[in-house]
Amino acid sequence: MPPLIGRRCALPYISPMYRPCLLVAKSCTTSPTRGFNTTTGGPACLATASLLSVVDSLPGRHTVLYAQTVFNRPARKEECAMSRIVLPPPTTPREHFATQLRHIREFLGLTQSQLGLRTGYSAVHISAVETGRKPPTLPFAKSVDQAFDSGTKFVDLYGKIHGHSLLQGFPEYTVQEAAAAALRVFQPRTIDGLLQTVEYATAIESGYVLRGKVTQDQADSRVSLLLDRQRILAKTPRPTLHVVMDETCLRRQIGSPGVMARQLAYLEEVAQQPKTTIQIAPDSLGESHPINHPLTLLILSGHQVLGYTEGLHRGFLERDTATVAAWTEDYDRLTADALPRAASLARIRKLREAFQHAP
Repeated sequence: MPPLIGRRCALPYISPMYRPCLLVAKSCTTSPTRGFNTTTGGPACLATASLLSVVDSLPGRHTVLYAQTVFNRPARKEECAMSRIVLPPPTTPREHFATQLRHIREFLGLTQSQLGLRTGYSAVHISAVETGRKPPTLPFAKSVDQAFDSGTKFVDLYGKIHGHSLLQGFPEYTVQEAAAAALRVFQPRTIDGLLQTVEYATAIESGYVLRGKVTQDQADSRVSLLLDRQRILAKTPRPTLHVVMDETCLRRQIGSPGVMARQLAYLEEVAQQPKTTIQIAPDSLGESHPINHPLTLLILSGHQVLGYTEGLHRGFLERDTATVAAWTEDYDRLTADALPRAASLARIRKLREAFQHAP
């Protein structure tokens, strides 16, 4: 049986007060003895793993670690009591991330240096996250999930740090985005996030702050998340990126004319890089435009294709093959109708020059 890190489950062999919890186990080789031992009043014999750690997941409760070796007889109450360590509960999502990181690392018997080797981060960095001196980043959360074989546990915890500033469904998308071998993107209103400059992204977020949609701290965190996502374009091997944007994305001024001029200059630079294609869908497409919503097609290893789109209040990661096939057909048509690569680059250059000479 694979590791059960971070999976919610019932624990029938532990007192009911510990049942609503998360089980963390190195491995399970046999089924646990069922039931509660009525003779001693303690848990029945454990025949699953040499070490368990039970972490209370209910808000406001203390975090309880429960460690016990395999017994050949029922465990006595005093033996169980000796193995429980009660710690003050974390009070913020960031503290919860740090606490879970330390608890699981220690349970697995890893030093900070050993975890660093598995994740590609230094022991100093891991220590800083565990003690709260440094906030976790999305790439860090992904690397920890991979090292612990914990699914998306730490990515989800990372999402909670940002409160409600991220669209529901978006953290799940970022996990798949980071693993994609190729991305095919369409944006109807703004330049795609993977291609945004810091000042362009900051200008967008300032609008949300002015409208009271997010706080300044949340806006700063969202820009930081964007920069974390952009790192996939620097990894080796680099994923193939094909972006189609409506011409409106180039004309719509975000920030000052200078911000737009520098953003379009960056698009010109990126458009000439290997494994990157940028096309502009001209305004003249009119009613023949095949797509009217943001769309990303993620091509994963094994040629599996996932789709992602966003509504007003949440994002949707689509796995249904029929829906993804229909979106792929629409995207293929859009790439055929959009300006060719050279003409798209010329359109970007023309609008960049217009912003440069704007009063």
